[in-house]
Amino acid sequence: MYRYEDFVRPDLAVLDQHLGLKLVTGPQIVPSELSRVTRTRIAGNWRNWLTPADVDFFRPRFASFMRHNCYPDDWTLAASPSIPAEHASNYVLRLVAEKRTLS
Repeated sequence: MYRYEDFVRPDLAVLDQHLGLKLVTGPQIVPSELSRVTRTRIAGNWRNWLTPADVDFFRPRFASFMRHNCYPDDWTLAASPSIPAEHASNYVLRLVAEKRTLS
């Protein structure tokens, strides 16, 4: 299993073992045609986005998925949640502006 967390780190050990070869890592370069979807490139940021009510809603619905994929049942939210505008509202505004330019 190759998780998003491994991909953004990047931790290629799982793929190396599966493929039986050593993959070379380098800087994470996002091609310009895909850069519009780039945001944080980190895992676990959901802890800043969810509220306690979200956890109450999603936790029971994701329990079997979490177990099946060997994730811990840790739904601890960020003590001081913070979401930079460039990863939220400004991100959406940038996508809308790009779409309008292309239309």
